[in-house]
Amino acid sequence: MQQNKKVVILGGGTGTSGIVRGLKYFPIDLTCVITVSDDGASTGRLRKEFDTPAVGDIRKVLSNLSTLPSEVRDIMEYRLKAKSELNGHAIGNLVLTSLINETGSLKKSIEYLSIILDVKAKVLPLSEDSLTLMGKTIDDEIIEGEEEITKAGKKYKEFFYKEEPRILPQVFKAIREADLIILSAGSLYTSVMPHIISKDISNSIRNSKAKVMYVCNVMTQPGETEGFGVSDHVNSLEQYLGKGEIDVVVASNTPISDAMIEKYSYEEQKDPVRIDYENIIKQDYELIEEDLVTTQDGTLKHDSLKLSSVIFSYLMREREFDHSEQVEEFLKKYNQTLVLNYYNKTSSANKEKIQNQLNSINLDSLNNLYRISQINVAAEIDKNTLYNLPYTDKSLIEDEEKKIVDAIGVDTIRNNQYAVVTMAGGQGTRLGHHGPKGTYLLNVSPKPKYLFEILADSLKEKNEQYGITLNWYIMTSDDNNDQTVSFFEEHDYFGYPSSHIRFFKQGKMPLLNDEGKLVIDENGSIKFASNGNGAVFRAMKDDGILDDMKQKGIEWVFIGAVDNALLNMVDETLLGLTIKEKNQIGSKSIVKAYPEEKVGVFCRKNNKLKIIEYTELPKEVVYMTDEDGELVFGESHIMCNLFSMKALDKIAEQELPYHSAHKKINYINEDGELVVATKPNAYKFEQFIFDGFKYFNEITILRGKREEDFAPIKNRSGVDSPASAVKLYNDLHAKK
Repeated sequence: MQQNKKVVILGGGTGTSGIVRGLKYFPIDLTCVITVSDDGASTGRLRKEFDTPAVGDIRKVLSNLSTLPSEVRDIMEYRLKAKSELNGHAIGNLVLTSLINETGSLKKSIEYLSIILDVKAKVLPLSEDSLTLMGKTIDDEIIEGEEEITKAGKKYKEFFYKEEPRILPQVFKAIREADLIILSAGSLYTSVMPHIISKDISNSIRNSKAKVMYVCNVMTQPGETEGFGVSDHVNSLEQYLGKGEIDVVVASNTPISDAMIEKYSYEEQKDPVRIDYENIIKQDYELIEEDLVTTQDGTLKHDSLKLSSVIFSYLMREREFDHSEQVEEFLKKYNQTLVLNYYNKTSSANKEKIQNQLNSINLDSLNNLYRISQINVAAEIDKNTLYNLPYTDKSLIEDEEKKIVDAIGVDTIRNNQYAVVTMAGGQGTRLGHHGPKGTYLLNVSPKPKYLFEILADSLKEKNEQYGITLNWYIMTSDDNNDQTVSFFEEHDYFGYPSSHIRFFKQGKMPLLNDEGKLVIDENGSIKFASNGNGAVFRAMKDDGILDDMKQKGIEWVFIGAVDNALLNMVDETLLGLTIKEKNQIGSKSIVKAYPEEKVGVFCRKNNKLKIIEYTELPKEVVYMTDEDGELVFGESHIMCNLFSMKALDKIAEQELPYHSAHKKINYINEDGELVVATKPNAYKFEQFIFDGFKYFNEITILRGKREEDFAPIKNRSGVDSPASAVKLYNDLHAKK
């Protein structure tokens, strides 16, 4: 069985806790080495009274590593409210101090408390001595103690210990055996520096085979790092580690609102840490920048799961299938027992298929996605981080203004600078239809039409209206591409010029069963599924669609889904308004039918454009209305999106996140027998198109009408079914 990678984190309490809250869920061998020189608050008082090392940071890390219910963990963090000397002491600090008095060892006390809190990782104190941190300012003034170092508000040129620390031997062993050493976020001078100012520790890091990662702070620290950018933090660390010893730096590029910046500046004298590219580019370390910050209770914090995922992905990034490695060894290493047992019994042809598929699968990344799918940490979103977005109601645009806007759109269309993409990679299984969803026959009047036919007729009307032939690109999938192409050929492309239709396939991802194992499909191959509508951007790039569009002089592209019987693919108003507002992306919305409607809505979260699902919205936000009685968060995303070519190029270069969905799948077991699923038994991983919105500051939103723009076909009966779509279609066309 594959051995987990070994990760060592060197840090203090708050920063390390922010990492391990998420990292504890990942399959790694984790050791946290924590400073013991804190001398403030409850910890400082206990140090003086009992002559012990500092326990506060250790308590905090143990609490966040605990796998017990949060109520139990919270007890460790609870601070007593008393009219005695107990006032302000954290329960966990008292427990650790009591254990030290009983056992005579901080290390042993941590081991006992780890058992009580069900902590799987190893936590080590840097030393069992009661250490005092010293700082020498640029004026050669000596400041004693962590608390005074921070309070003094001085610029420092050197840090050292008052007494020579005796580092635990287990710390050196952990560093020596590590695959990755993380210098944690947190106070630069009082959480990270206390480790590396020890020459023994810095030498041990330099001699280790491990990569060294620094997780940079989000905000500066008053009295320590005012005005620091990312490179300044790294330079300070390399003063003790040596130049070039840090291999990779992780920094957040999450936009922070002006209101939040002002709040931190006024209340805490902190500013955002700038990613100073002009200095970083001159250095040897790799920069990983991601959207890593979230807001909880009005406080900026690292999103622990996102940060942990970045760390884990970096740790595993080079561990794909090696052609020289035996398939059996590879599958054993990853404990892929289902595929392994099937592989050993199947034909040579099937073995060759499986080996070829393994060449394209990064099992470490896949396991990472599976791990995240198993973590139930859906914290309620802070309503103070959410803002509604402005929109234009199409029905309320003044006639003169609409003429101007429409003229802009029409001019672009007539100049053949506009194209349409239809996402049609799905099957009609949920509708009881065997075949691509676009081949579903909808019983509309005056005669039934296939969904593809409805779209073709809509485009032909626009072609006739403007005397052009629009380029129509259709995204299929491995599952339905051949059927889709044959269907169009059999129906003579529904009268649409075939020279202006081009098919391309979206990507795919392996499915994992409930135990995180790859499964075999009915054809004796590893089972894959299409990777979501967000895959359209990369698929357009990889299949040469973007290049083809550029060659044809196309500047704007509408992307919509095949399963909307009222899809208006050529909306002159949406196009003209987006161009007029000088935005790179636009989208059609409809207002929610009622507050609890289960649809995604447009908003700005943490200063980034986002579609947020109904289940994620805080309850009071769901029902919030403005002065006109309209829902504040009421604009629904209906998969009618417009992109400039520049926008498509930009998104196609990004790695959109994957979302998991629990699905029913049939598969072949290791004995070659078909297993028919009766309930969800596997995870599918998908990208969503709207995750591309966050790379832009603004979006044009045009509110349409449900009865004119949205007749989705998702379910066999009831809401959003063929029956409801037929009624909406017939009602609209009866008015024409």
